[in-house]
Amino acid sequence: MDQQTNYKLKIDFLISSDVHLNHPTQTTLEPIFKKCNGCKRRRKVFNKIGQICYQCYKAKKIPLSGNKDIEFIAEGGFSQIYKATWIDGPIIDWNEENQKYDYYGEMTVALKELNNSESINSRELNELKVYYDFVSKWKPNKNSKSHRISNKEYYYVNINDHNYINICYGITQNPITKNFMIITKYYESGDLAHYIADNFFNYPWYSKLGNLLFISSGLENIHDANIIHKDYHSGNILIE
Repeated sequence: MDQQTNYKLKIDFLISSDVHLNHPTQTTLEPIFKKCNGCKRRRKVFNKIGQICYQCYKAKKIPLSGNKDIEFIAEGGFSQIYKATWIDGPIIDWNEENQKYDYYGEMTVALKELNNSESINSRELNELKVYYDFVSKWKPNKNSKSHRISNKEYYYVNINDHNYINICYGITQNPITKNFMIITKYYESGDLAHYIADNFFNYPWYSKLGNLLFISSGLENIHDANIIHKDYHSGNILIE
């Protein structure tokens, strides 16, 4: 890796690593309108058992029917990770002229299916809530010319891409296992531990020092939001 390499380190603090996706099929969550245990209003619930609405957890439902090339990547104690191609990509803005959403387009994403999450409750979903509470503070300025639709590098997600935190696009559900799946950005270089092992002799000190700055910046952003990581190690630091 030379001095000109342009990559970013991202901290993944969405439920430590890993779940079973024996049949990575594609679906959307069924619309179920019940009284939410959070806001006590009658809304579409997050899941039948926890009975939590989408609004309370600010979670965006993403259908998997438009995904292809789903490929197993890794397995851990809490989930299984898959790589997939999202054909439409995330919403980037509302098109006033055509009265419809504009989408980013085809992109590679990671799917993290959470073990035994078919019976997940509001307490167990708190980590996802914490994440959405955090990223809501990093929304780009829609009035800025640098964040218009034409500049998709900065505007296609709902957070500023310079906070050194892993990007989460939303959630979906596996129709076979009924487990919830978190859809995040895919980082080609993987985690820091594997990256160092694979590039030990091509990883100069000036790059290491720069990456330490990125890592500390991400951790500072988390702490500024009054969040404690609780599982901070090189396997949860992702490299782009």
